[in-house]
This record gives sequence, structure tokens and C-alpha cells, in this order.
Amino acid sequence: MQFEQRGSRILLEENGRYSEVSPLPGWNRESLDDALAQLKAIQNGYKGPLYPSVAFGLYGLTAPHISCVPYALFLSGTPDEVLQAAVALHGTHVAKLKVGHWDLPTTLSVIRSIPLKLRLDFNLRWTPNNVFELCSHLSPDQIEFLEDPGCTVPGFAHASDSTNVWKPTVRGLPSQGASIILSSAMESSIGLHNIAALTLSHHIPPHILGIGTLTHTPDDLVQNPATYKDGHIHFPTEWKIC
Repeated sequence: MQFEQRGSRILLEENGRYSEVSPLPGWNRESLDDALAQLKAIQNGYKGPLYPSVAFGLYGLTAPHISCVPYALFLSGTPDEVLQAAVALHGTHVAKLKVGHWDLPTTLSVIRSIPLKLRLDFNLRWTPNNVFELCSHLSPDQIEFLEDPGCTVPGFAHASDSTNVWKPTVRGLPSQGASIILSSAMESSIGLHNIAALTLSHHIPPHILGIGTLTHTPDDLVQNPATYKDGHIHFPTEWKIC
């Protein structure tokens, strides 16, 4: 195995296969320097335990190829940026909307303008009263689930980063057959492919993956990035590294 740092990412290569280690600041317990030190230790015979981002990166070197999977669009930014992205030609009918940093009137206005089923991510930043007030104006049919709302709202499905929303870079590899929602931690195209590959290698039940993040990832590692079309993210058979 060989590796080199590429900005905020570590590119791994072994026998013509590529992967990445990209700890997400504020989410991973390990830093990029920690991950680099552990990869060097692995070259010298270290067997573990492994940091989650390193474990996922090593998995990627042997992950099965997958050509495409359904995905949920990732919507974050200003209301204008979110609305512009929501109506782009992406083909999906599901989107994750980050609302933790918005107030209630703004959130409600944006939701009413988005023609997609939404995963609303509060990041535990709203008060229960505001969550209940927002949901009182929404139909459960509009919302796939509330993610980390900090309370339970009757009639709405719920999800959480601490339970069933699974970021492999942050949490490591899931167990076989786990009923989870695979999600991105802002990986490059290579990392997104390896998240998708878990559906095959780990027999994860079919679902719409939360990996529609590439428009928020300017530092991709490849010249031929993954593409979004007809509600699916499509991956090339071989990577052309930048």
C-alpha cells in the first residue's frame, strides 16, 4: 500500500486500486495527522485497532465495483443556493436539507418551495418547541424523516447520526446486513463509490444513499468524477487521478 496527502485527503493506492482517508473535522475523533501516523504504522506492521476513517479507507482498496446507486441530493447553504440546487437537472426525488442554522420562518418558506421529498437535518440545533411548530405546518408525506431533531414528533419518521444514519468515514465499517442509511462525510468521488460498494459487500438493504454531496466538494481527487443523472450517481470503471 502506498499513500500520499492531497490537501485535506489522503489518497491510497495498492495494485492499481484507489481509496481515500478523509477525516471530517468536527466529526471524526482522529485528525488528518492522526490518520497519516496510523497509515505509516500499518506499513510497519501495526494491526489495529484502526481509526474509522482509516478502516474505511483500507476497505476501499478491496471494495467491489458498483456502477450506480440511487442517491439523495444534499442541500446546504443560503436559501437562494438551496432553491437553485433543488430545481437543477439532477433527476432525484429525495433531498437532504440542512436546516440547523436557519430560523423557523426561513425553513418553512424554503420547504414549501422545494418539489422534493425531504430528509430534514436539524443537527440538534433547534429547540423542541420550534421543531414541533415547523412540523405542525408540514405533512408527513413531504418528509422522509427528521434527522437529529432532538425530540420525537408523532406521525413523522426519525433518524440520527448516532443510530441509523451511517457515515463510514466517521463510524467505520457497518455490520453485515445492517439496516442503515449510508451517508457521506464529504468524500471525493472515490470515497462516494466506496460508500456505495458497501451495499454489495456488506449486504446493506436497498435504500436511497445520502451521497449527493459532490457539488459541495471542490477538491475531488479524480479527473473523471462521479456524475448525477436520472436519480442515480454513476461511477466510472477506472479512476483517472488528478
